Amino acid sequence: MKGNVNMEDFEIIELFLKRIEKALHEVKEKYHKLCMKVSNDITKSMLDTEECVNDSYMKLWNAIPPNRPDSLKAFLLRIVKNTSIDWIRRNISRMRGCELTLVYEELAECIADDKSPEDTLELKEVINDFLENLEEMNRCIFMKRYWYVMSISEIAKEEGLKESTIKMRLLRMRNKLKVKLEQEDVL
Repeated sequence: MKGNVNMEDFEIIELFLKRIEKALHEVKEKYHKLCMKVSNDITKSMLDTEECVNDSYMKLWNAIPPNRPDSLKAFLLRIVKNTSIDWIRRNISRMRGCELTLVYEELAECIADDKSPEDTLELKEVINDFLENLEEMNRCIFMKRYWYVMSISEIAKEEGLKESTIKMRLLRMRNKLKVKLEQEDVL
């Protein structure tokens, strides 16, 4: 009886660096369900999700090398998330009013979209620091809204709070984030 043992991420990265196609098979074996979940939370469509995830695998193949990520999982999920968001942007006319549009509008006053790569790295550090200093429930709410693109009603249901409470917490967190970004001269 042959057991199905997943390769370690560093081994998979080595396959990518050597341009061995088995790397893609191993990534799919290990992370496909998670990729589908992340993409579907954004696109809300299984057909779009499948296309985004498949596109993400190709982007991953093209990104390693030259990149050598410290975390294959984080690197892949970032590609999946960005691919899914780009998909939504391209199809925004048919998706008017979708949750992603609302999320962007909420964050627009905090984070400018015209950042250089250096500014983006600094922004990432400031946001990570901001998140680390939030109480656990607020951090969960923030991540569910702005990373997983969950609706206010979904978050309220999962957290056992009223929608108005979630909206108020998010507003206060966005205001605090804006102040922090201004203090750090990142805005």
